[in-house]
Amino acid sequence: MNKTKYMQTDPRWGGLGYPKKPWYLRNCGCGEVSICNAIIEMEQYKDYTPATIQPYCKQYADPNGNGTYWSGIPAMMKHYGLTEVKEHATMSPLWTELAKGNRVAIYLMGSRRGGSKGVHWTGSGHFVCSTAYKYEKGKHYVYVKDSYSNSSLRNGWIAYEDNMRGDVLKVWSGKLNGKTATAPTTKDGKLVVDGIGGLATVNRLQEFLGMNKTDGITIRKEYKKYVPTLIAFDYGENSVTVRYMQKWLGLSDPDGIWGPNTSKALQIKIGFSKSETTAVFGANSMKALQKYLNSHDKAVYPTKPKTTKGTKIANQAIAFSGTKTKEKPAYKTAAKEVYGKGNDYNCHRFVGTVLKKCGYPKMPINTWANILKYLNAHFGKVSGEKRAGDIGVYRSGKSYHIWIELGDGLKAEANHNKKYFPHQAKTSSKKHDQDWLFRAK
Repeated sequence: MNKTKYMQTDPRWGGLGYPKKPWYLRNCGCGEVSICNAIIEMEQYKDYTPATIQPYCKQYADPNGNGTYWSGIPAMMKHYGLTEVKEHATMSPLWTELAKGNRVAIYLMGSRRGGSKGVHWTGSGHFVCSTAYKYEKGKHYVYVKDSYSNSSLRNGWIAYEDNMRGDVLKVWSGKLNGKTATAPTTKDGKLVVDGIGGLATVNRLQEFLGMNKTDGITIRKEYKKYVPTLIAFDYGENSVTVRYMQKWLGLSDPDGIWGPNTSKALQIKIGFSKSETTAVFGANSMKALQKYLNSHDKAVYPTKPKTTKGTKIANQAIAFSGTKTKEKPAYKTAAKEVYGKGNDYNCHRFVGTVLKKCGYPKMPINTWANILKYLNAHFGKVSGEKRAGDIGVYRSGKSYHIWIELGDGLKAEANHNKKYFPHQAKTSSKKHDQDWLFRAK
């Protein structure tokens, strides 16, 4: 049994929105934190924290700050690998289920005082979990983890009849799936080489990179497949940790996204030959990283990181990006120098100004045929994954649009039709009649 207990008031995650501010885990997240206290009983989730599961679990949070929807409890239990999930309105079937062993339960407590001891659990509803069960001397004992209180009346081994009876509104039970979390994450100050990228491995990596320790690495959902062994992670756009790691690896475009190139570069860094590298950073790769971290103290960064043409273009586009309603004076001045007076939120005028500032010949903006001819002459046409500094063009009917990719799912553009000045926006996945992507040679 894993006696680790997470508190929803812990400052490491208590200020996370649940689902969004002004509602927080610290005062509304007992449901999520109870789930976390339950799933860390399993080996595959032993290093998870409330911060790790918050991006997924907050979808079940009431938007008005009333905690977790009841329907979210069994949904989260199933999502994190619990099987035979059952709802119990009375206690007798629960005891039958828990007596089978290898079961956890999530209890919804009401506002009455519980048991013969009259224990006060909550004034408005509260979730707690139990991770073990036994029946002794006519009483049902459960091992409880209460995410909001450290009172001995509400934690550890307590008797249902003494501390809970009369105040349990509903219970969900589930069977633990896989190995029980008994293996230590470190031994004698070293990482256990188990091929699992848990919290201990992530914290050691961050320490090695010279960063502050956190509770995971941010991974974009579509890129999680490239590092399936990483279990201490949040879903998001990019990761500061990965960006530091990419700088250490000497990658030319550190974008904070763990993709196939990052996997291969890291494998080579920790001892793989080029022919042994794969896009997926699997268990053997994670073991090699753990061994590397056990034998190396600090990362040595390249003294002069290389700046690519694409990075230069993206950085210049960012420097010229204002808001949808106001352009930056620096861009206005540069655009006037390159093209004279004109409509500063024409998309081709913006891209042409950026390219000229980056040392390219002046891009013609009189016709789209000339623009495409210019791009074909000075850039290479590519497809697939977009990189920072790529030039995107689409045709929709008789209309054309051009922009600059920034990485992390962002682009810099100006939009004459919508009267938007140069600004940063999300890259659209909308299909058009024709699309082109150009990359600096």
